[in-house]
Amino acid sequence: MSLLRWPLSRAIRGRRRLSQEDVAHRGGVSAKLVAAVESERANPTLGRLDGLAKGLGLAGVGDLLMQIDAESRRDEKAGAAVPRERPAG
Repeated sequence: MSLLRWPLSRAIRGRRRLSQEDVAHRGGVSAKLVAAVESERANPTLGRLDGLAKGLGLAGVGDLLMQIDAESRRDEKAGAAVPRERPAG
């Protein structure tokens, strides 16, 4: 079960007008990793999360988590469908 709502990280990337390749290059990770994380097929290590954060132009993982939380709250206020966790099992 993922603690983060990765589709929201995709929204952050889109708002910054960055491609997956841009994020990968800026963060020192592979574009495949960016795609896998956004589609919830990968659970990145803390180091790779840091790379993703830096690829998005953030200072680090803490900023990434705050951005994802803010995006989630923004969507909830707007009444948008917010991705929910998949049931374990």
